[in-house]
Amino acid sequence: MVDETRAVASGAGLQEKKQATSILGTAKELATLQARFALSGYQLHRLASGRLLMTRWGLTREFEDEAAAAAFLPQIGGAV
Repeated sequence: MVDETRAVASGAGLQEKKQATSILGTAKELATLQARFALSGYQLHRLASGRLLMTRWGLTREFEDEAAAAAFLPQIGGAV
């Protein structure tokens, strides 16, 4: 009982919740960005390196991160 009280008092559960929310938020943001690209006829993939790869008709373009991909979206007629 004492160990549980210490864990609650230290905020350990809150730390875990914040990490889970952060991971889910990132996954949701990527899914939203992929959907926006799909509406414009493009596919967006996460590479093992963490970079993003956009494809259409066998042509590709690589982005450093989600922000770079989102900045490119208006250039192809996509909604931001």
